[in-house]
Amino acid sequence: MMGMTSVVVAGNITKDPELRKTGSGKSWVNLTIAVNRKWKTSDGEFRKDTDFFPVVAWNGTAENCVRFLKRGQSVLVEGRLQTRSYTGKDGVKRFVTEVCAGGIQFLSTGPRNNTISDSASEQKSQDKDENCVDENVDFSESDAMPF
Repeated sequence: MMGMTSVVVAGNITKDPELRKTGSGKSWVNLTIAVNRKWKTSDGEFRKDTDFFPVVAWNGTAENCVRFLKRGQSVLVEGRLQTRSYTGKDGVKRFVTEVCAGGIQFLSTGPRNNTISDSASEQKSQDKDENCVDENVDFSESDAMPF
């Protein structure tokens, strides 16, 4: 039986996106989405917490993220989960589970009051899903990982 993952995450960008290129020239960007949640304890007390989700976007979607998104802006990311591994500079093998963006909707202009054109406000990726499992990208750089 074939498996499937589908993820929808709505939250705020934690830092300005930075465009990167693979060895073959494909554009990609790592984002971290902060999602606030609130719940009630068994004692009736309300608690708040924030979860942080790593997201990777490719090609035109990545370029539009860099062009239009800034820290604090709200987005809705649709995609799938993927897990990959890399060897850090210290020689230790690490595993990362992240959302591979199939589409990103820009929901707000955020604190910097940037205006987003209608064509960019609902950026849907035209990229093929296999772009999420790309050639060997060196993720060992400390600034490439959101955590």
